[in-house]
Amino acid sequence: MKMILSAGLILVASISVQAEQTEHTEHAAHAHPLHSATVAEPAAAGQRWMADAPLREGMARIGKERQALGPLEHGHLAAKHVTVHAEAIRAAVNFMFANCRLDPEPDSALHPLLAQLIGASQALLELPSDPAPLAEVDAALARYKQLFDEPDSASADE
Repeated sequence: MKMILSAGLILVASISVQAEQTEHTEHAAHAHPLHSATVAEPAAAGQRWMADAPLREGMARIGKERQALGPLEHGHLAAKHVTVHAEAIRAAVNFMFANCRLDPEPDSALHPLLAQLIGASQALLELPSDPAPLAEVDAALARYKQLFDEPDSASADE
């Protein structure tokens, strides 16, 4: 009986995650009709787009979650903790989808990064002992810093 109940809960959780992903994908398609498979680049070399407040907040949250996932690289993080941090990354991405208000070009540059972060968080949820998805999180965070500027980032770099 416990196995049937457990299997049923897993099925319900799986359906819930799939429904959430479908809803998110549909929302993103409607909210951002200018999606592009290619990453837009700023017009001038070395120029970056200005990040709005929700984008800065969401990416900062993801950066903190990535730091918290650091011990996974050495096999020193329990699956339940990996799951919590992976879900927090997904929540930060959903926050950005819901709240960022960027012009079309920076928006189209951001979306592949958000998709990369969703993929990494999903991979962490599916196999919380595997540190490989952390490289995807790192790559998305690095690309964000290449494409977007934040107020006071110039003074922080000096």
